[in-house]
Amino acid sequence: MDVSSALVLVRHAEPVRWARGRAIGRTDVGLSRAGTRQAVELARQVGQADRVVSSPAARALQTARPIADASAVPVEVEDDLREIDFGAFDGRTFASIRREHPGLYRTWMHDPTAVHFPGGERWGSFRARALDAIDRVDREREARRTVVVTHLGVILAVIGRARSLADDELFGLSIGHATANVLETRLAGPVPGSAVE
Repeated sequence: MDVSSALVLVRHAEPVRWARGRAIGRTDVGLSRAGTRQAVELARQVGQADRVVSSPAARALQTARPIADASAVPVEVEDDLREIDFGAFDGRTFASIRREHPGLYRTWMHDPTAVHFPGGERWGSFRARALDAIDRVDREREARRTVVVTHLGVILAVIGRARSLADDELFGLSIGHATANVLETRLAGPVPGSAVE
């Protein structure tokens, strides 16, 4: 495959320490020091981009900027590339959610796609939103190589569709921070990408 014609999906680099152990969806946090270093290294790993599109979250934008700067292109923002909305749980620790909502937490851990976060999103509506956003980026790209900086949930949704995986298979996939997944032109299917741990 000519990777110069690829769509490159990037999970944002490591967020600030405060975010660890928390449900972070709409809660806006930036990168840790390590995450900032990851973003710089990721720009080198990803290489030249003709277009860089990012979620509006600070952690994604801070990951996207070194990639865009290295390629001398602007960062375009696509709001629907944001992470799932955890609603009332957003920003809360997993421990507090488990303690105060044990039944829902159990369901979340065993069948994540079955949960409707109070005041937030269900997996099905989130998945539709994320895939629509990726499809818009893919349709609109005249550039040969587009880098999309987004979140774990969005990437799982895209890879799940590309590989025809059932929703319950997605959450066994391991996609670390600052990981790039290269997909063929027109989302024909994923090929091995590069990862920065």
